[in-house]
Amino acid sequence: MPTDSAGSVKIHLIDSSDGRTLQTWSFGSARISIGRDAQQDISLSDPYVSRLHAELVQAGGAWQLFSRGRNGVIVHGKAIDEIRLEAGMTFRLGANGPLFRFDLTEQVTGQATLSFDPESVIVLSFDREAVKAEAESVAGTDYFRQLNEKAKELRARRAARDPKA
Repeated sequence: MPTDSAGSVKIHLIDSSDGRTLQTWSFGSARISIGRDAQQDISLSDPYVSRLHAELVQAGGAWQLFSRGRNGVIVHGKAIDEIRLEAGMTFRLGANGPLFRFDLTEQVTGQATLSFDPESVIVLSFDREAVKAEAESVAGTDYFRQLNEKAKELRARRAARDPKA
């Protein structure tokens, strides 16, 4: 049955025309049923979907998708009886039926700890001499000198008006 909290699996109903997610179900159980019957975990009112059309079963840390309906389940354009599911994999109920995407989610508990891998951080470095040379070339332009003179004038005016500034 679906859970209200973040489960270990998410099933997304996908709009075939543009790839948008239309609906998402989250599950924490090791067995998920999809079909037309209201008793299924995901119940669809589609005449091409069987009462029990597909089952997803977790065993040994892996998820398997089983075809149970007469119109079959299509993965990568081919009808399957069963297949091991990977995160992000899509499957369709029948040749023209609804399209789904399977995703794994991590279950977060109060005891969970963040881990940090310093090797995965991109370290930025720069050439100090090149930066210094570039700054000097900018500072040496007439435009920069004019800006600097204008800034000095403005500071002097402000100091004359407000000696505390």
